Amino acid sequence: MTDTTWSTAVHDVVPPPDLSLVLSEVPTYLHAFLRADHEEFRDPYDPVRGRIEEVIEENQRRARGAAQQASASVSPQRLRTWKKVFEEFGFLYVSDGDQRLHVTALGRMVRDLHADLAEKVKGVNAHVVALGLEVLSRHTLANPLSTAAEYPVGTDIHPYRAIWAAARALDDCIHWEELNRVLLHLLRDEDVPAAIEQIRAARTSSGGTYTDDSVLLLGNAAVDAGVETRRRITPWLTKAGFGGIFIEEASNGFWRITPGYLELIDGVLAEAPVYPSPLALASREDYLLFLVEGLDVSSVQPTPTDVTLLEELERISRRYGPRKIIALSGIPGTGKTRIARMLAARLTDNDSYRVEEIQFHEGTGYEQFVEGFVPREDGSGFELRPMTLRVINDRAAKDPGDRPYVLLIEEFTRADTHSVLGELLTYVEHRDRAFRLPLSQREMTLAKNLIIIATMNPRDKSAVNLDHAVLRRLHQIPIDPNTAVLAELAAANLPADVAGTLTNWYTTFASALPFGHGEFADATSAEELRELWRGTLQHALVDAAGNVREQYLDAANAYPWK
Repeated sequence: MTDTTWSTAVHDVVPPPDLSLVLSEVPTYLHAFLRADHEEFRDPYDPVRGRIEEVIEENQRRARGAAQQASASVSPQRLRTWKKVFEEFGFLYVSDGDQRLHVTALGRMVRDLHADLAEKVKGVNAHVVALGLEVLSRHTLANPLSTAAEYPVGTDIHPYRAIWAAARALDDCIHWEELNRVLLHLLRDEDVPAAIEQIRAARTSSGGTYTDDSVLLLGNAAVDAGVETRRRITPWLTKAGFGGIFIEEASNGFWRITPGYLELIDGVLAEAPVYPSPLALASREDYLLFLVEGLDVSSVQPTPTDVTLLEELERISRRYGPRKIIALSGIPGTGKTRIARMLAARLTDNDSYRVEEIQFHEGTGYEQFVEGFVPREDGSGFELRPMTLRVINDRAAKDPGDRPYVLLIEEFTRADTHSVLGELLTYVEHRDRAFRLPLSQREMTLAKNLIIIATMNPRDKSAVNLDHAVLRRLHQIPIDPNTAVLAELAAANLPADVAGTLTNWYTTFASALPFGHGEFADATSAEELRELWRGTLQHALVDAAGNVREQYLDAANAYPWK
């Protein structure tokens, strides 16, 4: 342990931000700041104050103030009055004979619409949490935003990941004293597992309840400010819960992870920690850009030729996506993956939460794609988990604006598609029909705003053997070798004379070659083109005996760098 601890110098003045969305309100201050984009922020902060007034007024209009606070102890007379009102609206009736309450078709519609709205709100909150997790998981203790403390060289701990990992390992909760006396002393990510075991041992010995004596089992306090200690510590927990959305104060000093967000947290913890580069630590602005770096689907900038293609692909995806699998079909090296990711980014406003990606292979099955049993971390058996398709479909179904979500399937024809898709093969084109999943027995409907984009090589043996049941559910778009794209890439990366020679050679032989223009995307010199030929390209042209196949002889003989 070191004497250096996590800073709490300004934590006693940090208000707990409310970032969760409920049916009757939005987070006032957050929305006010976001609406003041590009406006001046200096005392007396009139632009932000004006936005605060706007949001408050909207919240008041939305709430409208109930005449009488709802209560389960409402009088019988009041219930009879409400029943009469609801009968007049046509929502329900009470039968004369058995005095049973019956909901009408209108009542069922209103009930289901309200339930759907509640699900949409859950979807919004899950979206917010997923984005917050991505950002908070990148935070390191030592960063340009932490001006209240200096940390030793070599400090690399991700404080919020440490809190999440500890809580997940310890019955999904953590005590503020466990944070104060153990986690706040840590400066290295590698020390987190040992700290978790230290907390586990103390919690076991104390019976799960800390007293003035048993709390000493945790070690020395990082912060000792008397009665103010707890108030100085807990803002770390509030921020670790992204404003209290997914970690909430429970009882007896414990803070608990909200169960609905466990899978999102586990997904982030399963990824390796991301460490900022020296450049990212150079300034506050550079560090903030680093924090949000992982939120994009694609950071590739489309070329002018790409833009024309993407516009056409977007039109096709929006038209056929609600009932077909959009299949980008082309030989290796034509840029299918690159185009697919740019298309996904275009359809989803480059929002990574609205995109899930999976690569099919010979071993991919229904259990890896839809839902399946996986071993529990504690070794106590197996648990049923939703897989890629269910995860993205649930997100799409809960989107309040029915915005497009994308499931990107790489190497679609490498797997046994019938085995992987199962009953989904039918419901891809019948999005309004519900079906029951065989393992969970959960009823499911494929969301109409879920667009499935697949990449495939039409020359693969498995692609050639696709049967009609699969083919009729595909809307295939050929992604051919493109000399215009190669010319743009070559002009940007290669000397002018080399770029011209390569473009001329490829234009002459593109229709006969078994690889596309993308094979040359990273070449920056004639020497690299020579290495590319010797290490990769020539091997795609030869037969089992190592001889160049007849149809490729002219192209091989004419290649300028061998």
